[in-house]
Amino acid sequence: MSPLVPVPPRRASVSRTAVGVGIGNVMEWFDFAVYGYLASTLAYNIALAAVAGPGPFVAAGLFTATGNALSPALYLVAVAAACLPILLTLLPETRGRDLFRTLSVRDESVASGVGA
Repeated sequence: MSPLVPVPPRRASVSRTAVGVGIGNVMEWFDFAVYGYLASTLAYNIALAAVAGPGPFVAAGLFTATGNALSPALYLVAVAAACLPILLTLLPETRGRDLFRTLSVRDESVASGVGA
């Protein structure tokens, strides 16, 4: 049995580790609210880029392939039709709710029956 020889780390692996450690260290400097806001913003923007980013490319490809100027519009209609059932099932109904009222920590604990 041969002895295990350590393998030097790959450059990409080292740089990813350094960036991850750096981002984690910077996040420790800030309040949780800032971190939560940053996390939700990053998630939204990355998802938006992944889903909506190829849209112009697909529209240009459809126009080039078909020669029909309405093909990008039909693509948008198809995407909207695919998203509508998802939105109707996942979005909560807001009829009858006061959307401008925010609950404080005390109001939430009273509403849940804790600390009343």
